[in-house]
This record gives sequence, C-alpha cells and structure tokens, in this order.
Amino acid sequence: MTVQISTINDERIFNRYLAMRHAPRDTLVFGVHPNAHKALVEYEYLTIALSGGNDSIDDLSSMATYHAGAVAAVTPFIAALRAAMKTINDTMHIVNVLAAATGQDAPFAIEPEEITVQAYIATLQSAVATLTATAQATAAIAQQLGGGE
Repeated sequence: MTVQISTINDERIFNRYLAMRHAPRDTLVFGVHPNAHKALVEYEYLTIALSGGNDSIDDLSSMATYHAGAVAAVTPFIAALRAAMKTINDTMHIVNVLAAATGQDAPFAIEPEEITVQAYIATLQSAVATLTATAQATAAIAQQLGGGE
C-alpha cells in the first residue's frame, strides 16, 4: 500500500501515525529498557552481597537467612519479574542483532550487549520455565486462600 501525502492535513495525519507508531518503541528505549537493565543489575548486586560480596560490593551474607525469610512469600514473583525484565532486555538486543544481520538499521537505540541467537533462545526457555513455576505457585497460593481462580 502506498501512502500519499498531498495536503497539510495528510501530513498531519501521517505525523500522528508516526508518533503513535514510535511511542511504544520509545517507551521501551527510554523507560523500560534502562529501568529493567538497572533493576537486573541491582538484583545481581544484592545476590552477590548476600553470597559474600566482592571487591566492590559489601559482604551482607549475614543477612542471607533473614532476606530469604523476608521475601519468601514473593520469591516466585521476584523470579518472574527478573525473567520478564531479562527477556525484554534480550529481546530488544536480539532484534537489533537480527536487523543488522539482514542489512537493516537497528530499531532500538540502545547500547549493544553481547547476545547470540542461542543465548536468546536459552533466555526464552528459562523465562518459560520461570513463568510456569510462578503460575504453579500462584495457583497453589490461590488454592490455599480458597479462591482457586
């Protein structure tokens, strides 16, 4: 289908279309991606700290047992959030990689990360397993609450 712009009104309609078409992408690039990336790094730092720290992250291993108890009720949901954020992050990067491989411009203006198709497939498989486990945990909790729905 060919778009024809022959009047100012046609141009305005086309510009509104472009703005709406780009809005979800721009939200991902400027909002979701940087914040999901930041949250993933913060979760990783917490994991390192609770596991004994390293040269730049404090050793908070004395809090590991407390932390496990404090978040026990929401652990499956934290796992689901982490899997979802990693999937979003990796999906944006693999789209850029595949676009470049086919001679197209990368649609997402984000700093490149090392990612391969095989690694992306592994991310998806891990996310499916995590989301399945979370669905099962949610169903069990709902059953305990008598809701089941």
